Amino acid sequence: MRILLTLLCLGTLSALGVLGSETADRSLFTEYGVCTSMKNYESVRRSGYDYIETGVRGLLKPESSDAEVVEEFQKIKEAKLRILACNSFLPAKFKCVGPEANHEEILQYAEVTFRRAKELGVKGIVFGSAKARKMPVGVLREDAVKQFVDLLKKMAPLAEAQGVEIWIEPLNTEEDNFINTMVQGKEIVAAVDHPSVGLTCDLFHMARNGEGPENIIIAGKYIRHCHIAEKEKRTAPGMKGDDFTPYLKALRKVGYHAEISMECGWDDFEKRLPMALDYLKQQVNDHSTTKRGMLTFNNLPLGSLRKPLVMRTFMPFAGLEPSVLPNHHKGAKSPKYNPALGKDVEGEYLPISGLPAAFGVNYGKHLSYCWDTVECRLMYAWSDGFLDMENYWGQPERGNRQSFGYVPELRGDMFYRAQGSHPVTINGTSVSSPQYQGYAVKGDVLDFVYKVDGAEIHQQVRPAKQANRFEITLTLQGSGKLGYREERGVSVEVISDKEVKVVYQGAVIARYEAAKAEDILKGKATAKMGEKVFAKMACITCHSLDGSKSHGPTLQGLHGSKRAITGLKEKVLADDAYIKESINNPNVKVVEGYPENYMPVFKMNPKEVESLLLFIKTLKKD
Repeated sequence: MRILLTLLCLGTLSALGVLGSETADRSLFTEYGVCTSMKNYESVRRSGYDYIETGVRGLLKPESSDAEVVEEFQKIKEAKLRILACNSFLPAKFKCVGPEANHEEILQYAEVTFRRAKELGVKGIVFGSAKARKMPVGVLREDAVKQFVDLLKKMAPLAEAQGVEIWIEPLNTEEDNFINTMVQGKEIVAAVDHPSVGLTCDLFHMARNGEGPENIIIAGKYIRHCHIAEKEKRTAPGMKGDDFTPYLKALRKVGYHAEISMECGWDDFEKRLPMALDYLKQQVNDHSTTKRGMLTFNNLPLGSLRKPLVMRTFMPFAGLEPSVLPNHHKGAKSPKYNPALGKDVEGEYLPISGLPAAFGVNYGKHLSYCWDTVECRLMYAWSDGFLDMENYWGQPERGNRQSFGYVPELRGDMFYRAQGSHPVTINGTSVSSPQYQGYAVKGDVLDFVYKVDGAEIHQQVRPAKQANRFEITLTLQGSGKLGYREERGVSVEVISDKEVKVVYQGAVIARYEAAKAEDILKGKATAKMGEKVFAKMACITCHSLDGSKSHGPTLQGLHGSKRAITGLKEKVLADDAYIKESINNPNVKVVEGYPENYMPVFKMNPKEVESLLLFIKTLKKD
């Protein structure tokens, strides 16, 4: 008897990572940043953020000549710093409204700002600048609005020419006497009516003003950027425990899908950075209203630098050569077996195309890697993504997975792929036939352990500050001299005979976009299409096609037969209407001998249902 073994560990998650941490993030905030100075950039990135937002005058220096900034700008560009936005746009000497308004000087300043923003990759300029836009005593609001709109209409084409956006920021009444609410901001942006002008939604200022989330709904389509801090003392999210969820729900409702910056004070910058990020993400996740809607069922999971996500799962081969896999056995086709008949039946099972005993580890967008427990080595590494688990976990909104789809798809830029024999050496000889012992969580890294000829090797992989880079620490417990094979992109530092440190710096060698959903519903409904739907929905798990008994009734000879239904005296004719009802509402009529509420309701469109019906009608008894 052949037994098909299903690995129960497929797609399981380690407690080190929190599944679903990006479920809501992907639909609401695309990136997380911090408003801070350039000197704090590395601390921000290490804490799991994506970018910094800093001051216009500190970074872009619009009042300095091009010659004065060329050297500094070159250093910034070489360092590849991610500076998404700039704030504190206009100094107080400029006047936007009133009799002393100096628009020509402001526009000259703005033109330099936008040009330099483009040069450094800055996406947008936050226009708060309370002192510069302050309404002087005696100026009517409607006159100030007209002046300000006229200024923005002249400024907008300058920004557009550089591919930069202007984000008007309503400020609380303690700081500003002109634009205080999202509704007031919306009215100004609507009057300007230019694609390069939008709104900043600052949750601190909204809370400080007592402004409700309903104003986000009103201003929704104009919101391009977000700020956040706690209400009382502008502290970082989590320090006082403010609940931002009413605002987050409103942002989600209007379809906001962009970044958010922490604009707040810090009592302990290094310590509070990761704590604030975790707190905000938790609030985003806890009140998710995305289509997926299940916090523990995220098909695109991500970890972070502080809390990597660890998955024990099949992993894709991803172009690995046979020389990298000497200890893996090739899978072979096997006949299909029917347990009810006690024999093989027509058809065959194909081997699963993937590494069956691997780890997928993710540090957010910074680093993902695959570590194989058969070869006991790093197989490949990539950035800017992780795994698309839909093949195995399915679509939660439909309630099904891909039949036999155990291998997830990669997402992101691969920059390392193993080649040749094992890179770790003992006494100059490459490791062969290693024996995996397990792993331990040590802080924010995994310590993989394997044995070779009685000696124990520990391997840890860490993300590095630079892009497309990682670091490996190897230690040997036992006899022998530890080493690491030199290869392209690798620098090896031998600490001692028992410890080696490796740094790998690579470049992108492949881009993976994950699986594209197969369109199996082209044309009109057909029996052939229904057979594909049957396979994709994994209906065979419960319904046989050959008359054998399974978790559910066989589909062989179903159409036109009579079925005994629980609770009904008379049998029911299994006609078209009955079969469609059983697909759409499986618990309305339950066949005798089978449990109620066993089959879930699958969300299927009419063409899928019609195709399944046509396929079932072909399954006649011999």
